[in-house]
Amino acid sequence: MPLSIPARAAALFALILVAAPAWAQDPVTFKKTVNLVNVLATVRDRHGRLIDNLSQDDFILREDGVPQKIRYFSRETDLPSLSAFLSTPAAASAMF
Repeated sequence: MPLSIPARAAALFALILVAAPAWAQDPVTFKKTVNLVNVLATVRDRHGRLIDNLSQDDFILREDGVPQKIRYFSRETDLPSLSAFLSTPAAASAMF
């Protein structure tokens, strides 16, 4: 025998009450130990010009105040094309 509309509504309400605690659970947190972190830095002088002749010895990397060994160091000198960022020649000349 099929359930009446009030009986269906009551069953649905009971199902929601039973399932609600499962919806209210804390979000899942994933934790992972990381052995390598990339740190990107752009260094400029007081006039805004890029300084590109720095070595690994010119940097100190700290985690929670504790100095960390820099295991890998590389200098990236390939900059994106300025034409992608500058919309007018006046803007380009203002930067240099």
